[in-house]
Amino acid sequence: MLEKIADKILRLKIPMPYNMGYANSYLVEGENGYTIVDTGDNTEVAKALWKKTLSKGLEIEKVVITHAHPDHLGLAGWFQRNYNFPIWLSVKGYEEVKKSREMFDEDYVNPMKSFALSHGAIDYHSDEDNDEPYYKLDTYQFEPDYTFQTGSLLKIGNGLFEAIWTPGHTVDHYCFCEIENGTIFVGDHILRSMSPLVTSKHINDNPLHEYMMSLDKVISYKTDLALPGHGKAIVSLPDRVEEMKMHYKKRWRQTYEAIGKEGKTAFDACRLVYEGYSNEKMLPAFMQTITNLIYLESIGHVKKVEHAGKYYYSQVQSFQKLYEKKNL
Repeated sequence: MLEKIADKILRLKIPMPYNMGYANSYLVEGENGYTIVDTGDNTEVAKALWKKTLSKGLEIEKVVITHAHPDHLGLAGWFQRNYNFPIWLSVKGYEEVKKSREMFDEDYVNPMKSFALSHGAIDYHSDEDNDEPYYKLDTYQFEPDYTFQTGSLLKIGNGLFEAIWTPGHTVDHYCFCEIENGTIFVGDHILRSMSPLVTSKHINDNPLHEYMMSLDKVISYKTDLALPGHGKAIVSLPDRVEEMKMHYKKRWRQTYEAIGKEGKTAFDACRLVYEGYSNEKMLPAFMQTITNLIYLESIGHVKKVEHAGKYYYSQVQSFQKLYEKKNL
């Protein structure tokens, strides 16, 4: 059901598979029709919801995508093929779409499995093991009609929005900030009631460093209303960002204390920090723990050694110094 969020902005809540909640699709009214910001997942439930919504006679001008995760661009190709809606995707997002197609090659080997095992995982189960996979080939079988990049001005509804590159959650993540009225679409960069997942994909990958800088980048803009990809609107971005930073510092302290001076794998540290988590929640918690440890190593508070094909992390200096750093 369409829900009015602000003047000329509607929200459609798209159910996600595996009982993962819902994703927000926004419809912004303009003189040439509505602009859709993010589409929801490539599922039959989502398609049925959109068919019912569009049957009401809504005129759609275009579709704009924040990043190339399935719950945000899952129906881009379906919209393009069935309704001829123009698709706007960042240059970086298009690169990610092309990379995602490689997952379906016969000789594809998921690098995340060996990465997880090298950080102490006893076993690794991914979406590839599901009978109904989250990643589907036809999700990525489309070409964007238009691309944008950092600093591009996009017409969303009747407003001009600046495209702001905000890497961290994904390398291709963009927020869109209206120049005149300060409305900002933040996708999965900032959520109201949870911290977005930020995960490393290889040992030299440090997305958390980029994410922290991206948080500060967004709050440098004057905003009045922040619309996230999941959950409710955010009233004050600076307050929410500060809250998220404090949560990260809490997790960093817990992770630092968990590894001790003798050192542990990320998997062993994760089981201590996230004790009691269900199996469904443990995998993302484990990948976030790896990311946290890589970040802590990059700023000199943790050291890493490799032994027998596994990485072990141990304490280097007082965490209090990290906690007091002004730039965190």
